[in-house]
Amino acid sequence: MFDNSVIKKTGQWWKFLLAYFGILVGGVGMIYGFPRLDQEYALVWAIGGWVLTFASFVFGCVSIRCPACKEKWIWRMFCEKEHQWGIPWLLGRDDCPICKQKFHGELV
Repeated sequence: MFDNSVIKKTGQWWKFLLAYFGILVGGVGMIYGFPRLDQEYALVWAIGGWVLTFASFVFGCVSIRCPACKEKWIWRMFCEKEHQWGIPWLLGRDDCPICKQKFHGELV
């Protein structure tokens, strides 16, 4: 589906998936932990979920970047695009949104 994405073409798809699933799992931990704060280990779930979510977000923002100009693509997406258009905007591109460099399956 996203085979023509600039993230896939530059070999950074694993970073995207790691950040995505880290945010997802961390969110589940928070959803499980926060309503049960009176139970044993619920605070661990809540704080652990928050830390995992935050770390995954930072990892995605800092590590997914253009090999040519070093622009942080995820960070730019969050700063410039409306929430409903950010991911489709980035995954639908086959070039860097800043330097316009086209990639053809190079690994980073």
